[in-house]
Amino acid sequence: YRQSEDSLIIVNAHAINNGKMPSLDNKSKDFFMLKRYLADYTCIALGALILALGLNVFLVPMRLSVGGVGSIGTVLLYLAKIPLSATNLILNAALFIVGYKYLSKTVLIKTTAGILFLSLFLSLTEWLPAGTDDVLLAALFGGFLCGTGVGIVVRFEGSTGGSDFAAVILHRIFTHLSVPLLLLLLDLAIVFATGFIFESMEVLLYSVLALAVAAKTADVILTMGDAAKSVFVLSEKTQEANDLSIRLNECITEINDCDAEIAS
Repeated sequence: YRQSEDSLIIVNAHAINNGKMPSLDNKSKDFFMLKRYLADYTCIALGALILALGLNVFLVPMRLSVGGVGSIGTVLLYLAKIPLSATNLILNAALFIVGYKYLSKTVLIKTTAGILFLSLFLSLTEWLPAGTDDVLLAALFGGFLCGTGVGIVVRFEGSTGGSDFAAVILHRIFTHLSVPLLLLLLDLAIVFATGFIFESMEVLLYSVLALAVAAKTADVILTMGDAAKSVFVLSEKTQEANDLSIRLNECITEINDCDAEIAS
């Protein structure tokens, strides 16, 4: 596609040609960036869909919980017949009003999209039948789908709201506690409350299992591709090591040793 005259690509090309430093601050004028934005929001929508399936197909039919607004919605669905999608939208809107000022502009927009996508897909998938009558399978697969959905959304700098917002807000009050710790405490509190409200130890225990599966799955997705390995080699053949690194297209850092005398 042809770039406009004020495109950052064109501006930087002229700057470099004139011996000046390029500007890397503003990417909004580049047409090609639309592809990245489209991919980001597509993945956020996909994550929200997977999360909605995990809730409506596996967890909600068994009254299981993985914390967050979705679990509060499960309780209200059974006690007051309030649709899960409505609870998600209303509670997240309330948290959004309080917590929006703690988010950057990009995260704010993507979080709004995540909340709207999740509410939409919760409404569209609420008619689907339960995926299984086995509560253990529901906890495992429901937790896996919820963790996958949340992981995909967060990996693309989005959020589906809920306890994420609450954790950020509470961190402003309890500054000595980290956001991940507050998020875990909130989710555990909601899970335990769900078990007590339904007066079922089985619901409580399987909900804890689903939460653990969801947390581990989300962690794997968020750290996927970030692993690396390093090897320390002690050798006097530095030139051979450099040649090998070039052939393997790998980086190498040379550390020269030095003798030192320790005074007695």
